[in-house]
Amino acid sequence: MTEKVERDDKITRAVEVAKERAFSRRDFLHKSMLGTAAIGAATFALPILSQRAAGAPLPPDSIDKVYHAGTYGSIQAAIDAAEADAGGLVYVPPGNYVVSGLTLLQNNIWLLGAGAATKIQLQSAPTAPALKIDGAFSNVLISDLLFDSQTVGAGTGVDIRNGTKAMIQRCYFQNLNAGVVFATNSDKPVRVLDSFFFGNNIHIISNLTRHLITGNVLENSVNEGLDISSSSQGWVSNNVFLNNNTGATFNPATEANEQNIISNNYFYGNKGGIDLQLAANVVVDGNVIEHTVESAGIFVSGNYAVISNNVIYDTIGLGLPGLWVSAADRTILTGNAVSLSSAEGILLDGGANEGVIQGNLVFNNSKAASGGPYSGIQIWASNNVNVIGNKVFDSDNPQKQQYGIKLASATSNIYIQNNDLRNNLTGPLSLVGTGHIIKRNIGYLTENGKSETISPDGVDQSLFKIPHGLAATPTYALVVPGDSLASSVAAWINALDGTHVHWKYNSAPGGPVALKWYAEV
Repeated sequence: MTEKVERDDKITRAVEVAKERAFSRRDFLHKSMLGTAAIGAATFALPILSQRAAGAPLPPDSIDKVYHAGTYGSIQAAIDAAEADAGGLVYVPPGNYVVSGLTLLQNNIWLLGAGAATKIQLQSAPTAPALKIDGAFSNVLISDLLFDSQTVGAGTGVDIRNGTKAMIQRCYFQNLNAGVVFATNSDKPVRVLDSFFFGNNIHIISNLTRHLITGNVLENSVNEGLDISSSSQGWVSNNVFLNNNTGATFNPATEANEQNIISNNYFYGNKGGIDLQLAANVVVDGNVIEHTVESAGIFVSGNYAVISNNVIYDTIGLGLPGLWVSAADRTILTGNAVSLSSAEGILLDGGANEGVIQGNLVFNNSKAASGGPYSGIQIWASNNVNVIGNKVFDSDNPQKQQYGIKLASATSNIYIQNNDLRNNLTGPLSLVGTGHIIKRNIGYLTENGKSETISPDGVDQSLFKIPHGLAATPTYALVVPGDSLASSVAAWINALDGTHVHWKYNSAPGGPVALKWYAEV
């Protein structure tokens, strides 16, 4: 009884800690911009394990085939009886069941426990998973069980291979190397719902499609909380990832992960947040990624990703950006809020070509104690990128975020328009490379013009220096005299420099002149 009370208390404490660490996007933005790291009230609904007491009634009478493990003498015997009778519900009452490995091979089986009170525990030095589901099965549900191992960090809880339509719900996995492994060529949906993984993970490999991972807590795994090695058309949503090696990794190796959606998850204290290794056509939306300690909050190296509406906060690893796209083409980054990264807020490098960075809020980055300073957005060795409508600033005192946007070496054809780049340490924009187009940004004036009266230069009375107020030497200028010139008078643009348009007459007009002018970088 003491062991059960301590375990239940641990579960309760872990869920409470996760709730305390969760916070709303609005709370984050408000408190970060006020210069505080305070965390608001929890807004995430976390899994609640079924806690049926010993002696609780069996499932409803409407289920006409129930195989009670106590009646059959063992869990495996009850499973075998259900399989021999074309399926049914196998009920495992409260207790501690030490197993060398259970197997389930047939269709239409529901393996049901009494919540955390029903422990299926692998024997010491396990050589097989606690439960292996294999073969041409269909319609299998595993729910309300606790999977454990006598050897801490060894063995797998549930290993599912080759079948279709499998679901795991309201289960708890502890002291295992892997909680759940899916290894299948199935194109039918598999689901893991409302379960708790402590010190282990979910691992999906080998061409699985249409998976749903939602409502789970994955905590303290020495590996990834969620490791998807090859899978497509899946949805990972509303999970909590706490203090794992990496929160969620999509690493296809030789096969592409495609058309996956990662949405509305909360990540805290993981060494890495979301790691998209060569995963293509992935949507990452609406996640909160806080206090990532050794890697980027989101790392992208697969083409055609959409990274949108995420909050990436407090990426503390030395010299690491909050959102990092490396050698990935046609990536869209939009609507993200990125702050308190140790390096850049957003970094594109290594040939991240033809991407879009639009509508992001990037502020108060470059927090590393050494190295830097780093900029809000940096693009390096990448071409043909549109940077539109972002707000990039540093409101801290002293400021550390170097430039709003920095174009480093080997960049070309970067289109920068309608950004607000005020209030950064060194300046709004640093330009290296060729073929860039810079238009209508706040804090970096690239177009200007007006009608005004200009006095002649103090040394040369035929020269009129028009202050253009632009951020750099203009590449184009037009000057029109306010009054018609006599036929004997000629005037022209004599030079352009970083501060003035030089307007020259063939003879001194004898005083100030009215001019209309326009110049652009």
